[in-house]
Amino acid sequence: ILLAHRLSWPALLLTLVGVVLFGLCSSGVYILNDLLDLHSDRAHPWKNGRPFATGELSIASGIVTSLLLLGAALGLGAVVLNGAFAGALAFYAVLATWYSLRLKKVAIFDVFVLSSFYSIRIWAGALITGTPLSQWFLGFSLFFFLSLAMAKRYSELVHAAELADSGNSGRSYRAGDRELLMNIGMASCFSAIVILSLYVHSNEVMALYRRPGLFLLLCPLILYWTCRIWLKAQRGELDEDPVTLAMQDPVSYGVAAIGLAIMLLSSIRLSL
Repeated sequence: ILLAHRLSWPALLLTLVGVVLFGLCSSGVYILNDLLDLHSDRAHPWKNGRPFATGELSIASGIVTSLLLLGAALGLGAVVLNGAFAGALAFYAVLATWYSLRLKKVAIFDVFVLSSFYSIRIWAGALITGTPLSQWFLGFSLFFFLSLAMAKRYSELVHAAELADSGNSGRSYRAGDRELLMNIGMASCFSAIVILSLYVHSNEVMALYRRPGLFLLLCPLILYWTCRIWLKAQRGELDEDPVTLAMQDPVSYGVAAIGLAIMLLSSIRLSL
């Protein structure tokens, strides 16, 4: 709704409700994934502190909680929002469960599925308010989130190389696959920036922004942030999901603030 310039209080409130419901659904799936990864998590250098891995929470409580969260999210999605959003939420839940059961063990394909979860969130959010999604936005998000998913998997191999080589990581990677994952991730990063730079010269951006030339400044800004994520991953400083890191990283908040300022300046007409 922000990028489509359809921001309003009703749309914002509905979207926030959707965020909460997606959080419930995702939490239910994540609990299931943790239960299925108990063996590998207990041998992992940082995942061994998770509540199920330590035995702090029982398996039975995890199963019940997961089912309750998934049921609440799907039920409330259909009642509070609309059937289309509930359908997207159900599709996400099914795909995420399939990923936890089988797809996460299929090398390379697992990262494509993992990155698609972010795009599904965008799609579901658009269904809430009936906001059309441009091909530019979808294309950018696919490559951008694929790069972040590759960084997540690369970081896991950096921190748990021996676990991967022993075949006990729950994934189908070896430590020697790190270079390939980095190459794919960096290529995806630059592909996303190319799409964004082409979008600046499209008819769509001309209709939305009064000073579209300024919008081009987003390219080096986003490229800097993504390359910084990869630098941290290569140095072994990326201990969590890149999105989780961004929520705790002051630099990420600064980049987001500058990006919003660029979009605002691009939208208003300045008189000199």
